[in-house]
Amino acid sequence: VRQPALLALFSKHADAKGKQAKLKSPAQLQELLDICRSTLAELEQPPLQGLSDEEAETREEQREKLHIVKTVLEQGGQFSGINRKVQLKPLTWVTPSDTQQQQQQQQQHVSGGVTSASGPGQQPQESAK
Repeated sequence: VRQPALLALFSKHADAKGKQAKLKSPAQLQELLDICRSTLAELEQPPLQGLSDEEAETREEQREKLHIVKTVLEQGGQFSGINRKVQLKPLTWVTPSDTQQQQQQQQQHVSGGVTSASGPGQQPQESAK
């Protein structure tokens, strides 16, 4: 993930070591849902310039993953209960030429006993109880 809004959310809620961010409160989960909705809207708009096949594939992959996050967060209506949390963890750090730090994140989402990992090649799966 390289969207500035998601990176800012991670920075805002990262633990003391900066290794992960756990979003548990209804306000934090709503903030993530709002970011997912707005980012999805941006990704669904046609790009201003033509994209290479690789860029188009990456864009579609990001759109699909964010759609999974949005779907899981929207399940069950209001954010409440002990089974609702989102955990953001960096997979790698990238230092672009403009010296801003960006990261790729694997987002693990637990909603009412349903676990969804948005990492490469992973699909939502039922959690064992």
